[in-house]
Amino acid sequence: ANANEKQKEMMDNMTQQEKDTYWSYAIPGTDKVGRIPKPFDISLLANTAERANRMNEGDPYAFEGYGKTINDAVKVPWMPTVMQPVVENMANYSFFRDGKIVPTRDEK
Repeated sequence: ANANEKQKEMMDNMTQQEKDTYWSYAIPGTDKVGRIPKPFDISLLANTAERANRMNEGDPYAFEGYGKTINDAVKVPWMPTVMQPVVENMANYSFFRDGKIVPTRDEK
């Protein structure tokens, strides 16, 4: 509420990942922004309220990517642990990092 323009800009430019996992606040008397980690188990409820508030303020993209956030938080492992390294190696895809193991530029 008492943030200066630079702090407001910094908080607005945070990635959605940061907004979903931290509460941000303006540090009085500086141009810095502090972050407090959200508890994992209640962050889904807090994020729902925060996104609803942003939607109420006119942000049409407030709930964009929210389904993936919920899925990542509550998903049940579907593959036996013994199979995961084999499948990841064959597919060149890390399910943990959500990306390629060997970058495209290094593939032959």
